[in-house]
Amino acid sequence: MPDPTQPPILRPVPDKEKVDPLGFCRGIENGYLTVIIRNEGGAIPADTKVEVEVSFPNKGAHRENLSKLINSKGVEELQFSLPENAFDPDCEFDITIFIGGQRHYTTSGICTRQFH
Repeated sequence: MPDPTQPPILRPVPDKEKVDPLGFCRGIENGYLTVIIRNEGGAIPADTKVEVEVSFPNKGAHRENLSKLINSKGVEELQFSLPENAFDPDCEFDITIFIGGQRHYTTSGICTRQFH
């Protein structure tokens, strides 16, 4: 049983079939970026706003709320629209997780034109 005093630890889940930084390249062939978030720590208090932002350098950013509470060890999948010019020549992006308005975690990814 998880420790109720342990804070949430939210992380994007990479595709184990791909090598970093390509591990976060999911859904591109369908015109969006799929991001899977896993809670590796304690539960998130019900009144805490959790957001995930995907930013495409010099091309904009999209932010989504986690629609359901991610309990300890839970996961949630989000889809982000790609900017029109996402591949220039590759699609680079940053995934940032905010808990209660504070930056919690950031990582970078890239999708090469071969996935497009």
